Amino acid sequence: MVGYTREDRSKGNPNSGDLRREDSRVGRSHNDEDIPFQDVKSWRGNVTPGNVNPSAFKPSTDEIRGGAYKIGPPTRPPIVHDNGFLALGKRSPTTSDYIALAKWRGILEGAELLRPDLTDAVAAYRHFLDGGGKPRTFSYERYVMNDENGKITLRNAILDIQYAAMKLAKANPTLSKFDITGPAIPCGSANPAKTPYIATHFPYPATENWQKTIGSHVIWLSGKVSVFKDPKTPVAPPLFKMIMTLHAEDRYNFNPGAKDIATKVPDSDNGRFSMAGLAHQYDHFSTLERHLEWSGYELGVATSAKPNTVRLLRTRQPDDNRYPNTRI
Repeated sequence: MVGYTREDRSKGNPNSGDLRREDSRVGRSHNDEDIPFQDVKSWRGNVTPGNVNPSAFKPSTDEIRGGAYKIGPPTRPPIVHDNGFLALGKRSPTTSDYIALAKWRGILEGAELLRPDLTDAVAAYRHFLDGGGKPRTFSYERYVMNDENGKITLRNAILDIQYAAMKLAKANPTLSKFDITGPAIPCGSANPAKTPYIATHFPYPATENWQKTIGSHVIWLSGKVSVFKDPKTPVAPPLFKMIMTLHAEDRYNFNPGAKDIATKVPDSDNGRFSMAGLAHQYDHFSTLERHLEWSGYELGVATSAKPNTVRLLRTRQPDDNRYPNTRI
């Protein structure tokens, strides 16, 4: 391909090396940095240090007004998305709109052919142009694998729901099994001055691919908790097991006054298409599941495992991309 080099293939992907990158591409890789490990005592009595600093943690609900975890089935919290350029109203398309749309379709075609580092972004943008506003599914697994700030988000999501599960278990000592559901957590849109913990622990995507795909978005967490206590030694710390589900959602649109981080192109270049009815904003969703185990009431987990890989087909590159080099 003219103008495409071997180095281009690695842009936006922190997984260096062909084999590591290919594993990440198809969802086989699993990085320890997205797991908040608990200190574990060995049979010799030694403590293997984990990677969690309890003093640096505080619940997200400390900074979310009205937000709290509670016992109950998964319940989507109130989430309100903006309407982007549609907030300015609709209008009939003009000749200049059609000319601009032809230009952007050409840019899309070029990106699909020459920018495999933007796999998820080009799929999301094509749905904006051709999806008619229908909801879409994306892969949060791929976000976690390929974006450093995705890893940070997952680590802190695990700690957040773990802390809530332990707190609810202490408050309800007779329960050995219970469901838990939590509040909406903004990722990448928090004000550092007002909510510094949320801003640093649930940050904006770091890579161009995911900045263009989801940007600032919202997650909420639910889980199935099991508490195991040894009846022979009631003072011993309980063993916790939890199936955690991270629910993510975002409204794909363009906003007045905003611009693309990488290219500095103003959002108005594409927002005009929404107003003219030539493209349609849409909501896209994803879930991510982890099976967690830990002992006692200390932060961090001893193990964090993905569910059966048969259920992780969406870790593949988006299959609604048009070209074979941007899908499997």
